[in-house]
Amino acid sequence: MMDTDRRYVSGYQRSQRTAALLPRMALLAITLLAALLAVHAPPAIAQPPPDLAAAAWQQRLGQPLPMDLKYVDEHGRAVTLGSYFGRRPVALVLMYLSCTQLCPLTMRLTQQAFQQAGLVPGRDFELLAISIDPWDRPAAAARRRSQLAHDAAWLSGLHILTAPPGSDPSGQLAAAVGFGYLYDPHSRQYGHPAGWVLADAHGHINRYFFGVRYDPATLRSAVLHAAAGGRPTWSQPLRLLCYCLVVLAGRYDALILDILRSLCFGAVLLGGYLLWRGLR
Repeated sequence: MMDTDRRYVSGYQRSQRTAALLPRMALLAITLLAALLAVHAPPAIAQPPPDLAAAAWQQRLGQPLPMDLKYVDEHGRAVTLGSYFGRRPVALVLMYLSCTQLCPLTMRLTQQAFQQAGLVPGRDFELLAISIDPWDRPAAAARRRSQLAHDAAWLSGLHILTAPPGSDPSGQLAAAVGFGYLYDPHSRQYGHPAGWVLADAHGHINRYFFGVRYDPATLRSAVLHAAAGGRPTWSQPLRLLCYCLVVLAGRYDALILDILRSLCFGAVLLGGYLLWRGLR
């Protein structure tokens, strides 16, 4: 073979090896960039989870509700808690409107259970949802009510109340019904138990319904019992919390970051080894 041909073949072989190495070099560059980002990423600040032991029900059967508490209804009108008593039993649900998890589920399943029980709001009972968040406003209450009230009966018998600006009456109401809750500023959530309270027409606690699923037959019997002035009935405790433990994420962020850093350095070593093998 002539020298010219040998030089041509040798150059061609080098260009082929270089072309074959390009994907590996790109991979090495990407892994190096990822490693640098991982090394210089700011450390996560772990926040301790709140103590949720206080977020529980305490049954206060027969106790009167504070009827003079002031609220604002979904139309922006000033009302008192006692405005909704005197005619029929009241199902009282404590919740907050920015919740996207258990609170809406509790409201929907409560409504569904009443429908399955053949009970009509505004005729057999009143459904009163009260926000524990002092920053909730009537506009949000009106939106939530429109999502739940699909006919005239529910528009008549479903009410959602919020606190007047600058006040927080729900703390007193929660204490009266034995509804323990807390606010976590890191996650901006309330931790509270699921369920609701059935009060008679005179505003005395008659029964508790815990969790999110309620037997329609039991529910119907309880409402009729309260309407007839029956004695309060004790309920089997069930603890289901409305709280998404996103605050725990900070505890694991540092561990996850360390794992990612290890993987990135491993990828760098592997990429360097493959590049060294390709150059041989």
